[in-house]
Amino acid sequence: MYSFEGQFRRRPQVRLGGASGAERREQAIQRAQLERSRRAQTERHQLCAGRLQAFVRGCLGRARLRRRLREAFDAEWTAERAALSAAAAPDASLVRRLAARLCWFYRADEEDWRRLVALCQLLLRHAPLRDALAGSYPLSRLLLFCVQSLGGAADGGRSLAVPQRLLEVSLDGAAAAAHLQYLVPRSYFGHMRRLLEARVPPLEEDAVQAPVPQAAAVLLLLQQPLRLAQRPGPLSDVILAEFAGCFLQPRFSSQVRHWLLPALAADGTFPLARCLQVLSARRQQLPPSTWLLFSLLALGRDALDAQPAEVRLLYLELLDWASAHLRPRWSSERVDEDDSDDEMAAAESPEQRQEADTLEEALAVLDRPAHVQALRRLVDDAAPESGAVRALCGLCYHLISRERLALHKYRLLYTLAFSKSFLRRLWAVVEQCSSPASLFGERRSLLQTVAAGTDLPADERERLVPPLAAFCALFAHMLVTLQDGELVGAAPLFPLPQLVAMSAALRDVYLGLVQLAYPDLQPSVSSTYSSALRSVGVPAARPTDGEAAAHWTSLLRSVNALLWQLQSRDARLAFCPPGHWSERTQPLTAERIPEVVALFKADLQAFRPFAGPVRYSRDELEAGSPIVSSRDVRMMLLLRQLPFVFSFPQRVQLFQELIRQDKHGAQSELDHFMAGAGNAINCNIRRNYIYEDAFEKLSPDNEPSLKPRMRVKMVNAKGLDEAGIDGGGIFREFLSELLKTAFDPNRGFFRTTNNNQLYPNPQVELLVERPLDHYFFIGRVLGKAMYEQMLVELPLAAFFLTKLLGRHSDSVDIHYLDSLDPVMYKNLLYLTTYDGDVSELGLDFTVNVTELGESRIEELKPGGAGVAVTNANHIEYVHLVADFKLNRQIQRQCAALRRGLADVIPLEWLQLFDHRELQTLISGAAIPVDVADLRAHTKYSGGYSDDHPVIETFWRVAAGLTDRQKTQLLKFVTSCSRPPLLGFRELYPPLCIHSAGADDADRLPSASTCMNLLKLPEYRDEETLRSKLCYAIESEAGFELS
Repeated sequence: MYSFEGQFRRRPQVRLGGASGAERREQAIQRAQLERSRRAQTERHQLCAGRLQAFVRGCLGRARLRRRLREAFDAEWTAERAALSAAAAPDASLVRRLAARLCWFYRADEEDWRRLVALCQLLLRHAPLRDALAGSYPLSRLLLFCVQSLGGAADGGRSLAVPQRLLEVSLDGAAAAAHLQYLVPRSYFGHMRRLLEARVPPLEEDAVQAPVPQAAAVLLLLQQPLRLAQRPGPLSDVILAEFAGCFLQPRFSSQVRHWLLPALAADGTFPLARCLQVLSARRQQLPPSTWLLFSLLALGRDALDAQPAEVRLLYLELLDWASAHLRPRWSSERVDEDDSDDEMAAAESPEQRQEADTLEEALAVLDRPAHVQALRRLVDDAAPESGAVRALCGLCYHLISRERLALHKYRLLYTLAFSKSFLRRLWAVVEQCSSPASLFGERRSLLQTVAAGTDLPADERERLVPPLAAFCALFAHMLVTLQDGELVGAAPLFPLPQLVAMSAALRDVYLGLVQLAYPDLQPSVSSTYSSALRSVGVPAARPTDGEAAAHWTSLLRSVNALLWQLQSRDARLAFCPPGHWSERTQPLTAERIPEVVALFKADLQAFRPFAGPVRYSRDELEAGSPIVSSRDVRMMLLLRQLPFVFSFPQRVQLFQELIRQDKHGAQSELDHFMAGAGNAINCNIRRNYIYEDAFEKLSPDNEPSLKPRMRVKMVNAKGLDEAGIDGGGIFREFLSELLKTAFDPNRGFFRTTNNNQLYPNPQVELLVERPLDHYFFIGRVLGKAMYEQMLVELPLAAFFLTKLLGRHSDSVDIHYLDSLDPVMYKNLLYLTTYDGDVSELGLDFTVNVTELGESRIEELKPGGAGVAVTNANHIEYVHLVADFKLNRQIQRQCAALRRGLADVIPLEWLQLFDHRELQTLISGAAIPVDVADLRAHTKYSGGYSDDHPVIETFWRVAAGLTDRQKTQLLKFVTSCSRPPLLGFRELYPPLCIHSAGADDADRLPSASTCMNLLKLPEYRDEETLRSKLCYAIESEAGFELS
């Protein structure tokens, strides 16, 4: 092999300096390696040179062959010009020979183009010649040249009439299938798309008629192969797959979007059923896209009802598959929520805006009423095992994942949300999700697998997450409007046992998802063990990838929202057994609570869910950053997102520990001993003007914070200071009387419901100046009472307590109207199920408001006085009335009181509880008084002790009292009839029984409620003690009897 330098052998290398001394071993090895690499490089150069030379010789040889064939073609055409130009058809063998030569040398330049056009004209003039060449390779090759020339129409000004006409004629004959079998795999549809976009002007609106004559010709060239695709077979599969790959799946042009797709849909000959079957079989080759989703909707929306059931089901499954790209992509980078929509829109490219617009149009087509009803009929008519419900819920899941308010935006979603039959079938699908049979032939529910904190393989995750997330979102949306009777009544949506089991399953799934979100350890196994697991069908543990994280995060939010709805209903209706929500949660032990309190203020945003175990960098560890384990993060997440999975006593202990630690910084120890020391609050209060003086002296201007210890000196009606030093008792008496005065309905700040429960007065502005300042003050005082762990008997309305908590919103729904006005609630529910014509009732969108004896009309919405309530809008009317009564009328009052409450106790602490538990936190538990517990935590003074005969008699009498008398005794001594939340060990100050002397045996027992002090004379016998004690406690008097 000769090199390019002309050297044919290697020159010998001669060392003129003579042989050197013995080289070292390392140098010898290095020299041998260098020589070896040089020889290998030389061999590679020689091999490449040989290939280049062969390629050049081949190119030159083919060029010489094409030149000879072209000369032979021209010579024979010139020699046979007369025969070729005659009216009679020339010899078919001559034409076949010419066509074969043209196929060899054709290169699409001007000279070859003229030869192709001349041969095409010859075939068009003589039909027998076309018939003789029909189905042959030369004719198929000529047609390919015609297709390529049409596809290159934008490159020059050539006339396309002749090749286009030959294509039309050839593809309309008996041999069309043979020609298409050759043309379609060679980018037939790609060339047709380029022709369409080059010769048809862009369009702005949909058009069915051809905008230019060339458009009709292109449509004909597309319809001819599509008609052949009606018949099942390999050719049909190839045609439809290539058509989808060129027109349905890639980015649209305006010609495809506004003319081709509408024209194909209106033509009625498009093979929709076969196209769906081919797309279903080739999902791996055609990834989902916005364009494919739009194409399916454009071609199938009007023809869906005419298709058989199996085709409609396939259409629904493909919509589910094509909409998968709507899911948000998971990213490890945190998105700045402060970025405005305008900035995001400005950052979009024209292609992104086009895709966004096309997607909106596709979703608008999907959400058309007729299309939604067609999908509903399809699911209703389908058998349970058909997979229709699963496909439709997958489509719903993709829509829900796309945007937060999807349930309010898309007709499909809120239509299905109010379909009870669909929700029942959807939950059945969720329950049936199971893993494949194991080695022992057992199938395990995927709900149980996730509840155990085990990750799922991708295929099992795809089977569980879409139906479960869709069910949670749809059911939660329905629960807002579902009446209590429809949930737990005679004909409920789900039977009560099934509803309880469902709530338990969802609770366990949420706990398992939290375990998955913040795992303790990164799963790691050897490759050999992973292979062994896969060989028997068991997936090996693996870290969660980005797609799985997006799935789990979406499911976590959906399950959380539904659990809050169910627990809120259970808090009012109590359909779950006691301890139902907390039976699976690891309890918060007394030793664990201080640690949890220390972590309660941790920033959970720093720990991204489903991103693996919590890890710390070396810099963070060296900087002394607090170490938070995955277990701590899970507990913090549950306490903030789903606190009711911990028992109420555990949360009360946590709440009290939070307050105790907060007091440590807010209240100085010097406040106990020295007046004016520390940061204690000192105030003089006139007993006859408790509220007025407190409002002035404890205002935010005078006392920015009410957390410090407070000393109160009471002033009597004569203006003299009452005797005594406030060691805590006077302050407690003052705070108790202040709250009773503030919440007294006669003062005007609050009203009572029919059940004598308190809520803010909607007309307070007519009675008091600056009412919001008063509500802010009342909120601070109520917060101070809770901060000091005082129990105050204030029966607050359920809807009012719920608005104070305001976990998700400060508005409450219609179901809480029962706690405000049961009669109105009953009437509104009756209106929702009214069978007659609602317009005959003469209602409009207004409500009558009475203010100090005068009535006025309030519109429920702008122009409501002119809008009649009809069967079409009566549901809206019902919810607007409830919203007006529960939210609009007292919105400002509740917001001000809520701000005042949060000024003392962070709302995050109070949101550990629901409205029933918050009432218990304020007023104590409505449970019988445990006399044994009370005795165990009672102190004695004045000569009494636990074994004193009078004390033993007292406790025998107390144990024999009725439950009502026991509560009266407790109220007589402490001013509150309910025991402390965690027992009498939490009562402060502790109950003390003081001897009133043996000479006053005729006197009644008396009490100092400010000190929880019972003054008990030394009665001689049990009967006297019982009669005197019962008389005293039933007279509901205390201090004045002393």
